[in-house]
Amino acid sequence: MSTRQRPSPTRLPGGNVAFLVGRSARQAYLGSFRSGSSAAEAYMPELPEVETVRRALELRIRGKRIVSTEVRHPHLRRTLDTNAISCVQGRSFEAFRRRGKYLILDLSGDVSLVVHLGMSGRLLLCSSAEVFDKHDHVRITMHGGCELRFRDPRRFGSIAVWPTSEVMDRPPLAGLGIEPLAREFTPSRLEELVSGLRRPIKSLLMDQSRLAGIGNIYANEILFEARLYPFVPAGLLQPREIRKLHAAIVQTLRRAVERGGTTIRDYSDPLGQPGWFRLELAVYQRAGEPCPRCGALIRLVRASGRSTYFCPSCQAPPNGG
Repeated sequence: MSTRQRPSPTRLPGGNVAFLVGRSARQAYLGSFRSGSSAAEAYMPELPEVETVRRALELRIRGKRIVSTEVRHPHLRRTLDTNAISCVQGRSFEAFRRRGKYLILDLSGDVSLVVHLGMSGRLLLCSSAEVFDKHDHVRITMHGGCELRFRDPRRFGSIAVWPTSEVMDRPPLAGLGIEPLAREFTPSRLEELVSGLRRPIKSLLMDQSRLAGIGNIYANEILFEARLYPFVPAGLLQPREIRKLHAAIVQTLRRAVERGGTTIRDYSDPLGQPGWFRLELAVYQRAGEPCPRCGALIRLVRASGRSTYFCPSCQAPPNGG
């Protein structure tokens, strides 16, 4: 008996919802976002996207042994060490970790692959029979014919091979701040982070040396959830506002992970599926649209190459600015 695919609800620009099936749904989903994107704005996978990739790889290739590697194009953001990558042959995937926006694949024998997806990087699971994409720079073939490929059109990603025992002590990982989904990240810890700071709260959220993994997409969404003006000095937040901000950070990131992250342009999980949290974004890339909470029009402010989206009513400046 044949089975039917479930239609996928897809919100297109302007708030329209289309129910499409299979490949058509994914193409419409991705295509609509690309067409509505600002060419000047950079996108980078953040904590929810990297965590989604980590979970997918852990589920599917943990314990698998590597039989061969191939570096097709070594010139990424940092030139790949082809000799080091070839040394992973014969080793098995043992553990999968994430630190901020970095993915750490621990192999047997005290060796780890440390991956940063850059702006357009993807780790994809493929069959060895699948035709190469011109942007497939690295392939790792496992016993049984499954391949892990690193695809990166813009070449801002990186792959390094480090001793597992040294990964967390090497820069840049050694300089990363607290993980916002860790138990140690409490309202009290957040209060310590903001204390005395004159810089805008949005800037603090994106400072990887203080909070690891939050970028522009989720900073905008977190501040909307917390009803905070993005440019308020962090040190001026009151205890009640700090508690609301902490809850918004944790809840927003957890929801995004549950939905596989956010696809804006290139990101997909290892099976090629987009991140569906894009359908739940309240303010990001919705300038001029009604606020989902109060109906005021979402505003966009650009500064230092970053786009800040907020509701001028729900997130009004303290004392009217």
